[in-house]
Amino acid sequence: MAIFNQFRVINPNMFVESTWLDDIVTARVPLLVLRNFLTPDVRESVVADLQRCREKIRVSHYPNGTAR
Repeated sequence: MAIFNQFRVINPNMFVESTWLDDIVTARVPLLVLRNFLTPDVRESVVADLQRCREKIRVSHYPNGTAR
């Protein structure tokens, strides 16, 4: 594993300790990079799915719900 400015970079042939994942969950490490875990075809499919989801995102602005 390589750490660059608190980014963890992990590739498929590495052993990942459970504490590394705990660091992500607890935000001690803000970003986990999983290199080469997906084939190019799967990666393209995932990106396409995310783009379709992005097009459906709606942002609403409203007060916090307290009545006045």
